[in-house]
Amino acid sequence: MRFYFTFLSFIFFTTLRSTAQNPLNVIDTMYGSVKVRKDPRFDVLAAKQAEINLTAQKYIVKRVQGWRIQAANTQNREEANAVKTLLLQQFPEDKTYLIYQAPSFRVRIGNFENQKDAFPLRKKITALFPGKGIYIIPDIIEIAPPADAQEEQN
Repeated sequence: MRFYFTFLSFIFFTTLRSTAQNPLNVIDTMYGSVKVRKDPRFDVLAAKQAEINLTAQKYIVKRVQGWRIQAANTQNREEANAVKTLLLQQFPEDKTYLIYQAPSFRVRIGNFENQKDAFPLRKKITALFPGKGIYIIPDIIEIAPPADAQEEQN
């Protein structure tokens, strides 16, 4: 019995001693609060990460519902690559996409918010590929960041 009493006293006083040495680690059970010591560099790091996140949002490409021109729909990969190459040569300012949806390869060009904006380019592509079905189709498009964000990047 005496051994148990000594053992429990040892644990109690050891706990009390460690609490007295480091009062910031005391758990206040009455109110359920804990005092935590932290390195102040964490606050600086969190502020820097928030700044980086705000800056990065300027350069994120947004995806919205819009329109693209489908210039080719074929099962031949070489033919699709040839159409894409020709479109890149003729219209370097417009982004060109090669999409595979089994069993077809589809070549699409442009990112238009309005269907009316796509008509002039469709007319030029139709002249480039006479007799082919050139369609303006709804698609998820990429909207570039504002010009002022791009100027800051350069």
